[in-house]
Amino acid sequence: MFYRRYRHSVNLMGRPDSISYAFPPSASSSAQSVTLVNMQQYQSANHHASYGAPLTDRPRKKRKKRLIVKQQRPYNDSSKLSSNHVLPCQRSVSSLSDSFLPTKQTGSKTKRLPRLMSPSRLDELAAPANRQNMLSMSLVVQSNEKKKKLPLLVAIKPENERSERERFMRASFNYNPYFVYRGVADEDVMDRFRDPSDKYLPHAILIMERAISHFGSYENFEEITGGKILNRSQIYALVKRYISREELEEEVVVNLSEDLLSRGSMTRSKGKAVLSVRSVNLREHWAEGLLRHELGTHYLRSCNNRHHPWNSNRVRRDLGMEPMNPTEEGLASLHSVLFREKPFLWRAALLYYTTFMASKLSFKELFSDLEKFVYSPNVRWDYCLRAKRGQVDTSRPDEIQTVIGKHFKDKFRDDQINDLEHFQGDARDLNNPKTTNEVEKALARLNNNNRASGEDGIPGELIKYGSDILAKVICNILNRVFSENDDININGGKVRGLQKPGKAKGPVTNLRPITLLNTLRKVLSLIVLNRTKHDINEYLSPSQSGFRKGRSTSDIVWSHRWLVSKTYAENIDFFITGIDMSSAFDTIDRHLLLNILKNIIREDEQRIIRYLLSNTELSTKLKGSSKTESFKSNIGTPQGDSLSPFLFVVYLEHVLKNIRKIETLYTQNTLELEYADDVYFVSTTDFVSTTDFVDVETIQKELASRLQAINTPPNVVMTKYFRRREANNEADQKHGLWLHYDETSRVTTTITGQLGSFCKDQVYLEGLLQLLKRRRVLDFHLLVRLGKVSFEDVDRQCVTEIAQLSKTRIPWFMEDLTVYHKQLDHIAYTNGLTNDVLSSVD
Repeated sequence: MFYRRYRHSVNLMGRPDSISYAFPPSASSSAQSVTLVNMQQYQSANHHASYGAPLTDRPRKKRKKRLIVKQQRPYNDSSKLSSNHVLPCQRSVSSLSDSFLPTKQTGSKTKRLPRLMSPSRLDELAAPANRQNMLSMSLVVQSNEKKKKLPLLVAIKPENERSERERFMRASFNYNPYFVYRGVADEDVMDRFRDPSDKYLPHAILIMERAISHFGSYENFEEITGGKILNRSQIYALVKRYISREELEEEVVVNLSEDLLSRGSMTRSKGKAVLSVRSVNLREHWAEGLLRHELGTHYLRSCNNRHHPWNSNRVRRDLGMEPMNPTEEGLASLHSVLFREKPFLWRAALLYYTTFMASKLSFKELFSDLEKFVYSPNVRWDYCLRAKRGQVDTSRPDEIQTVIGKHFKDKFRDDQINDLEHFQGDARDLNNPKTTNEVEKALARLNNNNRASGEDGIPGELIKYGSDILAKVICNILNRVFSENDDININGGKVRGLQKPGKAKGPVTNLRPITLLNTLRKVLSLIVLNRTKHDINEYLSPSQSGFRKGRSTSDIVWSHRWLVSKTYAENIDFFITGIDMSSAFDTIDRHLLLNILKNIIREDEQRIIRYLLSNTELSTKLKGSSKTESFKSNIGTPQGDSLSPFLFVVYLEHVLKNIRKIETLYTQNTLELEYADDVYFVSTTDFVSTTDFVDVETIQKELASRLQAINTPPNVVMTKYFRRREANNEADQKHGLWLHYDETSRVTTTITGQLGSFCKDQVYLEGLLQLLKRRRVLDFHLLVRLGKVSFEDVDRQCVTEIAQLSKTRIPWFMEDLTVYHKQLDHIAYTNGLTNDVLSSVD
């Protein structure tokens, strides 16, 4: 038998026959009397709950977090206590003496009773008798409940929705609104629903066309099926009646609001379930359907799952259970039209259709497209607003994808530079063809496991741990590329933008582009890296510490500390001019790089590097986006390629050789500190005046112009001046430095929009079609809710917890399962979802 309602029983402990209190010797008689009076009052009939378990069904660990922490309340009654008597309760709550706990006398031994109250409650027992009445346990729990976030539909509602609506209407529907938001919705949720599915689009159109043929228009459908429009008081009365019918008066709080984009939502606030209902243009039958949707389905499901063994995602995954959300949303949508004479699913179908088309059309185009199903401009505005929520500029879909794709295209392509050819001259064998041994070493050095694959979709582990014959096959393929000038299209890549740590979210310049390369290209890069590493190290200056064996950033840190110590100990002035280049890997001129390499490496390696830098077609796609931006890059080296750092330091070394030619014009005995793209010129000569910085500006401009000439503009050219000064305080004695820091301004561009919009509406239609197809609910927890479960249906892992099934709460409209399933069949027949139509649903 299934019980309709479940409440935790309160196991009241029997009161002890005699209770005594052990006070510390320092407590005076007046303090003891006051404490005893308060203890007796607290144990009166009004406080029976203190002897039982807390009235909550949450786990013990969560209950601890909700215990209120009281502030220290000193005792100030000087008429009863002298200044020499201080009660222990005046200490902090956490340090309250255990001697104030009640004890039970059993013969000659004294046993301490279990602590059923938090220390904060015990502190109140020792308070003066004239203290105001204490809060009940239920209020104490609520007062410490953490505030929940706003519903997502409310959180991303545009602040200027009313003004943009008026402007849209005045423009005769020929304007794309520009929305402003107070907050940003969760990125994971928005990314998840940016790619709407068209899987059920034919079914949605079928449902709407069938409804139009029956009612003539959406307006007639509203009037006939929705009933009369309710005012605010009528809505509140109807909600209260439904809550009373489900016996939820003490569990659910009602909130009527005009700011919701949807008709209703369920959230939690201060430990209570909050039902938010939109109080504008709500019709009678729609209100009943809304309550069956939110309370009868969503809320009771959350109550049931709390007692079921499959509550956690881990258990659901282990049992092979399907996701709850699509199934539950579909079931809730069916319940919203339950018991209607004409239960058309027009609204669910229209939401699905609008959500999909919003990813393809602008706001005004979507508004015009919906006219074939809905004539009312106000209704169309509401649907378009829900589908476009989260977007700032609604003139085009996938605006964020377009902005980021354009940013990366501008970064990796320069139309003024010619594309690099794959091969030069006629096809011919390499002077030193690649060997199987080289391939095996490259395979062994592939990136760590569980890394993302490139466009080929081949994970590195597949060939890294494959058969030994793979190395020979790959070797033959790579040698044939150059012997026959055969392009095997391995230079493509997928560009993904990663947020730079410590940078603000939003500006596209704060995204670090990482290129996911094909596996065979990685193997070829490692082979040429092994061949050229020695020659590259010979070309680099000793001051370069980046990407070299036995060198690290520790060298640079130690050098700076040595300079600081030298300045303080010997009173020597140092001048450090530093260069910080932005996007250094992405600014390399490939033609110039190949010319530089001619004097460093052999011809075979030059041919391989030319091939790796040519025909690099990149694609960008945001997670969940419906479109992909593809382009061919002709500048820079891909970040993610093992060869790229070494090519960059070679390119930079060539730049520094040109800069060193101008050093003698301004400096003498100049030292360099380099790590990758961070370069510092250190000089002990007074090549600048500490009072006139004209020379500093001159050398900065000279450095910037030289770097700009080879397509490597510096982000910042700065000069730091170190010298000793007299210590004025203890901090100066510790550091002993005076620092001048001159930095140019930085320019950033921001994304004009938010990362996606939340479009969960499509799950309604998906879930309900799956439910109607099978005529019985899909998931195990729904079978339990309908009372259609037996011991044979339960997984062996759940048998030990089968007793929890008796606590399932069933809404009133599911108690008669025969009537309930007849209603489901009626909904399917009304919407034309016959067995043949439903059979097309996967």
